[in-house]
Amino acid sequence: SEEVQVNEIIESAVGLLQHDARCSDVDFKLNLDTDLPLIPCVPDQLHQVLVNLLLNAVDAMKEVDDPEAVITTELTDDKVRLTITDVGKGIKEENKSRIFEPFFTTKEVGTGTGLGLSVSHGIINKIGGSIDVESTYGEGTSFIIELPVSN
Repeated sequence: SEEVQVNEIIESAVGLLQHDARCSDVDFKLNLDTDLPLIPCVPDQLHQVLVNLLLNAVDAMKEVDDPEAVITTELTDDKVRLTITDVGKGIKEENKSRIFEPFFTTKEVGTGTGLGLSVSHGIINKIGGSIDVESTYGEGTSFIIELPVSN
Protein backbone atom coordinates (compact mmCIF):
# COMPACT_ATOMS: atom_id res chain seq x y z
CA SER A 1 0.00 0.00 0.00
CA GLU A 2 1.07 3.61 -0.39
CA GLU A 3 0.20 6.95 1.14
CA VAL A 4 -2.40 8.89 -0.80
CA GLN A 5 -4.32 12.13 -0.69
CA VAL A 6 -7.93 10.96 -0.56
CA ASN A 7 -9.24 14.05 -2.39
CA GLU A 8 -7.23 13.12 -5.47
CA ILE A 9 -8.85 9.70 -5.56
CA ILE A 10 -12.30 11.27 -5.17
CA GLU A 11 -11.64 13.72 -7.99
CA SER A 12 -10.43 10.89 -10.19
CA ALA A 13 -13.49 8.69 -9.44
CA VAL A 14 -15.91 11.57 -10.05
CA GLY A 15 -14.03 12.54 -13.22
CA LEU A 16 -14.47 9.00 -14.49
CA LEU A 17 -18.21 8.94 -13.75
CA GLN A 18 -18.87 12.31 -15.33
CA HIS A 19 -18.18 10.56 -18.66
CA ASP A 20 -20.52 7.66 -17.86
CA ALA A 21 -23.92 7.82 -19.57
CA ARG A 22 -25.69 6.61 -16.41
CA CYS A 23 -24.45 9.70 -14.60
CA SER A 24 -25.19 12.31 -17.23
CA ASP A 25 -27.93 14.14 -15.24
CA VAL A 26 -26.25 13.81 -11.87
CA ASP A 27 -24.74 16.86 -10.22
CA PHE A 28 -21.64 15.75 -8.30
CA LYS A 29 -20.79 18.33 -5.63
CA LEU A 30 -17.37 18.17 -4.03
CA ASN A 31 -16.95 19.67 -0.61
CA LEU A 32 -13.36 18.67 0.10
CA ASP A 33 -11.15 19.79 2.97
CA THR A 34 -7.95 20.92 1.25
CA ASP A 35 -5.76 20.32 4.26
CA LEU A 36 -5.99 16.56 4.86
CA PRO A 37 -3.20 14.22 5.94
CA LEU A 38 -2.26 11.26 3.76
CA ILE A 39 -3.96 7.88 4.11
CA PRO A 40 -2.19 4.52 3.84
CA CYS A 41 -4.10 2.37 1.35
CA VAL A 42 -4.06 0.77 -2.08
CA PRO A 43 -5.27 3.65 -4.28
CA ASP A 44 -6.99 1.41 -6.85
CA GLN A 45 -9.03 -0.27 -4.13
CA LEU A 46 -10.16 3.01 -2.62
CA HIS A 47 -11.00 4.21 -6.14
CA GLN A 48 -13.09 1.06 -6.62
CA VAL A 49 -15.00 1.71 -3.36
CA LEU A 50 -15.76 5.29 -4.39
CA VAL A 51 -16.92 4.37 -7.89
CA ASN A 52 -19.10 1.66 -6.40
CA LEU A 53 -20.72 3.94 -3.81
CA LEU A 54 -21.24 6.70 -6.36
CA LEU A 55 -22.85 4.33 -8.88
CA ASN A 56 -25.14 3.04 -6.11
CA ALA A 57 -26.08 6.65 -5.37
CA VAL A 58 -26.78 7.32 -9.06
CA ASP A 59 -28.87 4.16 -9.20
CA ALA A 60 -30.89 5.20 -6.14
CA MET A 61 -31.68 8.55 -7.78
CA LYS A 62 -33.12 7.25 -11.07
CA GLU A 63 -36.59 8.57 -10.23
CA VAL A 64 -35.38 11.91 -8.83
CA ASP A 65 -35.82 15.13 -10.83
CA ASP A 66 -32.61 16.83 -9.70
CA PRO A 67 -30.19 14.06 -8.75
CA GLU A 68 -27.17 15.23 -6.82
CA ALA A 69 -24.45 13.46 -4.93
CA VAL A 70 -22.43 15.43 -2.41
CA ILE A 71 -18.99 14.17 -1.47
CA THR A 72 -17.45 15.70 1.65
CA THR A 73 -14.08 15.13 3.29
CA GLU A 74 -12.98 16.38 6.71
CA LEU A 75 -10.51 15.57 9.44
CA THR A 76 -12.10 14.36 12.69
CA ASP A 77 -10.21 12.87 15.65
CA ASP A 78 -7.17 11.77 13.63
CA LYS A 79 -9.32 10.14 10.98
CA VAL A 80 -10.28 11.34 7.56
CA ARG A 81 -14.06 11.18 7.22
CA LEU A 82 -15.47 10.86 3.74
CA THR A 83 -19.23 11.16 3.29
CA ILE A 84 -21.21 10.45 0.13
CA THR A 85 -24.79 11.69 0.30
CA ASP A 86 -27.48 11.20 -2.32
CA VAL A 87 -31.09 12.38 -2.59
CA GLY A 88 -32.36 9.02 -3.78
CA LYS A 89 -34.98 6.62 -2.57
CA GLY A 90 -33.18 5.68 0.61
CA ILE A 91 -32.83 2.29 2.27
CA LYS A 92 -35.67 0.60 4.11
CA GLU A 93 -35.03 0.19 7.81
CA GLU A 94 -35.23 -3.61 7.63
CA ASN A 95 -32.50 -3.69 4.95
CA LYS A 96 -30.00 -1.39 6.65
CA SER A 97 -28.36 -4.08 8.74
CA ARG A 98 -27.97 -6.35 5.70
CA ILE A 99 -26.60 -4.11 2.99
CA PHE A 100 -22.98 -5.09 3.60
CA GLU A 101 -23.75 -8.84 3.42
CA PRO A 102 -22.44 -10.65 0.35
CA PHE A 103 -25.09 -11.20 -2.35
CA PHE A 104 -27.71 -9.08 -0.58
CA THR A 105 -29.27 -6.72 -3.12
CA THR A 106 -32.50 -4.77 -3.45
CA LYS A 107 -31.96 -4.25 -7.17
CA GLU A 108 -34.00 -6.07 -9.78
CA VAL A 109 -32.84 -9.54 -10.67
CA GLY A 110 -29.99 -9.33 -13.15
CA THR A 111 -28.99 -5.74 -12.37
CA GLY A 112 -27.01 -6.06 -9.15
CA THR A 113 -24.65 -8.76 -7.93
CA GLY A 114 -25.01 -7.81 -4.28
CA LEU A 115 -21.22 -7.81 -4.03
CA GLY A 116 -20.38 -4.14 -4.35
CA LEU A 117 -21.00 -3.05 -0.77
CA SER A 118 -19.66 -6.28 0.68
CA VAL A 119 -16.38 -5.88 -1.25
CA SER A 120 -16.23 -2.17 -0.36
CA HIS A 121 -16.73 -3.02 3.31
CA GLY A 122 -13.88 -5.55 3.13
CA ILE A 123 -11.50 -3.05 1.51
CA ILE A 124 -12.23 -0.33 4.09
CA ASN A 125 -11.91 -2.78 7.00
CA LYS A 126 -8.58 -4.02 5.68
CA ILE A 127 -7.07 -0.54 5.86
CA GLY A 128 -8.36 -0.14 9.41
CA GLY A 129 -11.28 2.10 8.54
CA SER A 130 -15.03 1.86 8.97
CA ILE A 131 -18.00 2.32 6.69
CA ASP A 132 -21.48 3.13 7.98
CA VAL A 133 -24.77 4.10 6.45
CA GLU A 134 -27.40 6.61 7.47
CA SER A 135 -30.58 6.61 5.45
CA THR A 136 -34.15 7.79 5.63
CA TYR A 137 -36.40 5.84 3.30
CA GLY A 138 -37.73 8.18 0.63
CA GLU A 139 -35.25 10.93 1.42
CA GLY A 140 -31.78 9.76 0.60
CA THR A 141 -28.72 8.04 1.98
CA SER A 142 -25.28 8.90 3.33
CA PHE A 143 -22.37 6.51 3.41
CA ILE A 144 -19.78 7.58 5.98
CA ILE A 145 -16.28 6.21 5.63
CA GLU A 146 -13.63 6.86 8.28
CA LEU A 147 -10.03 6.20 7.33
CA PRO A 148 -6.98 6.15 9.61
CA VAL A 149 -4.25 8.63 8.71
CA SER A 150 -0.55 7.95 8.27
CA ASN A 151 1.52 8.57 11.36
